Amino acid sequence: MAMKADLIRNIRAAAVAMAAALVFAPSCTTEINDDRVPGARVYVPFTTIGDWNLYGVHAAMDSRRFIPQLREPSGYVWNAVSGAGYGGVLLTADVYGGFLVFDLACPVERDPQVRVAIARGESEARCPKCGSTFDVFSVGGRGPGMGLTGPAASKNYALRRYNIVFGADGRYALLTN
Repeated sequence: MAMKADLIRNIRAAAVAMAAALVFAPSCTTEINDDRVPGARVYVPFTTIGDWNLYGVHAAMDSRRFIPQLREPSGYVWNAVSGAGYGGVLLTADVYGGFLVFDLACPVERDPQVRVAIARGESEARCPKCGSTFDVFSVGGRGPGMGLTGPAASKNYALRRYNIVFGADGRYALLTN
């Protein structure tokens, strides 16, 4: 029993040390800039498990775009209190099945009409105007939302991130940071 407790303690200590090393490691790049896209209200509620089953993401590297102006996704009910960020919201499930939420507006272009998109079979989002690609599934690279190629990568731009909050009442809702 004592050996098991020691093993758990050692694993925890190693995890804390690795996390600290990642956070405090010196970097040869400049500061990450993920606030180039203006903050905007995000409230995309999933009021029932049925809503989540229809409009949520369900497996690693699954994604869904929410753009009220385009009525995307089809059939989702938008109302007066809904909000989907500056250019729309991209909900993804990373390679481990964790949820990530990004604004669809490209941080290079800073235009709500210029939205990143994920092509079928691709593992990154691409801006149709500047050609920058972004890590939206956290498959390695530089981190969630970071520019991988193009002007976004060279300038250390990242997609604006939002949080996903799971309500105590069983309701899912995307909320701003």
